[in-house]
Amino acid sequence: MNKLLLTILFVFSCSPIFAVDDSVVQAEKLFSERDFSVQGIANAKAAAEMLGRLAANTKGSEQYELRIGQAKALYFVGSASQSKDEKIATFQLGIDVSKLVMKDFLPDLTDENLEAEAKKVLAKNTPAEISQLAHALYYAGINLGSWAEGNGVMQSLKKWPELRNNMLVIQLLGQKEIALHGSSRVLGRAYYKLPKIAGGDMEKAGKYLSEAFTSTTNPKGVSVSGNNNIFWAEYLKEVDKVNDAKQVLKNFIDSNLNDLDPETLPENKNLQQLAKTILDRWED
Repeated sequence: MNKLLLTILFVFSCSPIFAVDDSVVQAEKLFSERDFSVQGIANAKAAAEMLGRLAANTKGSEQYELRIGQAKALYFVGSASQSKDEKIATFQLGIDVSKLVMKDFLPDLTDENLEAEAKKVLAKNTPAEISQLAHALYYAGINLGSWAEGNGVMQSLKKWPELRNNMLVIQLLGQKEIALHGSSRVLGRAYYKLPKIAGGDMEKAGKYLSEAFTSTTNPKGVSVSGNNNIFWAEYLKEVDKVNDAKQVLKNFIDSNLNDLDPETLPENKNLQQLAKTILDRWED
C-alpha cells in the first residue's frame, strides 16, 4: 500500500480537528455543499470522513446506508481531484468501502454464477436490502472504472470483467433504475470505449446508452443526467448521426439546471461546460 493511500486512510479514520458533531444530517449538508472548487471538494471529503466514522460504530442496514453514502462522496472527491495519485487512492478507498457492503450479500460472485447469486439475494433479502446492495455494486463499479482508467489501458482491460459483472447483477436484481439507469450508462460507455478485440461492441453500446438516455428524459426531451446526454451524443456521432448528436448536446447545454436531476446539480453544472467544449470541438 503506497504512502498516499495510507495517509488518506488515516485521515478518513480520524476525528476532525474542528468542533462539529458527527451526524448523518451534518454529513448530508456537507455533501450538498460540494462543487468543483477547493472548498467544494473539501466539503465532499469532510462528508465522506464523517460518514466513515459513523459507519464504524454501526452495523447491518444502517451501516450499509452510511457506507454507500461514503462511497458516493469518495467518487466525487476522486473525480474532482486534480492529482492523479490522489484520484487513484480515493477511488481505491471508494471500492473498498463499497465492498464492505457487498461481501455480506455476494461473498462468492464469479462470471459463471451471476444469475444464481442474484436469485439467492432476491430470495433471502428485503427490497430495501436489495436496493442497498445494488447501490453498493454501482459505487464499487464506478470507483473501479475510474481507478482502472487512472492506472492506464491495461488495468482498464483487466478490471472490465469485474465492472461488467457488477452492472449485470444490478440488472438481474431488477434495480436498473438506480442512479438514473446507472448500470446501463456504465455498460454502454464501457462497450463504446473498449477496443473491439477486448470486448468493445457498438451495438451493445447503443442498446445500453439509448436505454439510459430515453429512460431518464424530462418533458423537454433532455435526460436529467448530464452523463446520459453526453455519452448518448458521443455514441450518435460515432455512428455518423452527427446532427442528432449535436442537438442532444445543445438541448442539454440550454437546459435550466432546475429541470435536471436535483441531486446532482453540481455535477450537471460542470457537465454542461464539458458539453460546450465537446460541441465547440465538433463545430470546428
